[in-house]
Amino acid sequence: MNDKYRPKKYLYMIKLTKKLEYSLMILKYIEDNGQIGPISARQVCDHLRLPFDPVAKVMQLLKNHEILSADKGSKGGYTLSSNLTNISYFELIKIIENIGEQDFCDSKQCTLKANCNIVSPIRDLQVMTNDFFKKININELLNGNLI
Repeated sequence: MNDKYRPKKYLYMIKLTKKLEYSLMILKYIEDNGQIGPISARQVCDHLRLPFDPVAKVMQLLKNHEILSADKGSKGGYTLSSNLTNISYFELIKIIENIGEQDFCDSKQCTLKANCNIVSPIRDLQVMTNDFFKKININELLNGNLI
């Protein structure tokens, strides 16, 4: 990666939910260590110092969407069942956050809708952001190959 394109300071750091952050950490850990065999939720938690319950739930969610596969038993655990180059960051967000391509301005969450004067530019920004996230695959993201 060329450091000439890497910003020296970040004006704003994108915010990730804990679930999304955990999912990326889990996928990176399994990608890096999966050659030794199935990885348990406990192994991930112990190594990355993450809380067990949320990690186990995220791993189960990834399994339910066929990103991970699970082996049961005393030597069981999770392995990657999908090639991470075939999963976009946008898809991962939709899976982890259980959302579709909804318009925030049309949702019940927005309390300013009646008087908002920036609906159009915010929608445009969201479309551009979604398009950008659709172009990033998880493998690129986790291995620092974006720039």
